Amino acid sequence: MSNVLKGIIAAVVALAVVALAIFYLRGRTPTASDEAAQGANIPAVERDAYIASAVPSCKARASSDQRVIDAHIAAEAIDGYCRCVAEKSADVISIGEMNAIAGGKPLSDSFAAKLQDITKACGEQNLAPAK
Repeated sequence: MSNVLKGIIAAVVALAVVALAIFYLRGRTPTASDEAAQGANIPAVERDAYIASAVPSCKARASSDQRVIDAHIAAEAIDGYCRCVAEKSADVISIGEMNAIAGGKPLSDSFAAKLQDITKACGEQNLAPAK
């Protein structure tokens, strides 16, 4: 699979993960403790819920994307990629970044850079051609 195709797939699936974070937070009102900890990572319970929701959403989106279908990417590779992106993005996104995204603001430059690094690493780990 070409690096261009891997990049396209990575971007599509990563956007699905971020979109899920927005969906998740729109149903949740930030608390005073959230506002006091804007730079802190999301709490463990919310991290687990984020990952549990992000993986199936990511897999469904990737499985229906024509570029993924045309590339004949195995379901196991998609699962690994989605799990990797969900877990790693949950580890680095701050409460402030999630609240900003949920509030309709664009991704911050710092989170966009983190997400780009995550999608690249997860793509190389899970979408690389078999040797």
